[in-house]
Amino acid sequence: MQQLILNITNESKARSLINFLKQLDFVEIEKISTDNQLKEFQKGIAESLSDLKNKKVSSWKNKKLTIKNA
Repeated sequence: MQQLILNITNESKARSLINFLKQLDFVEIEKISTDNQLKEFQKGIAESLSDLKNKKVSSWKNKKLTIKNA
């Protein structure tokens, strides 16, 4: 499987292209809303800041941190 990201600047032409691609049986279209991703990220930051303010955190001493999707 191959994945491509297309940035199309003209919205009406983008709709036409997507409509065409939907007709092809070997193309799967997945729409990802960057607005939703940004809102989710902002919510996570707000929750983290809230935890810090409410002292709902533990010390880092002898802790292990794993970062995913970095």
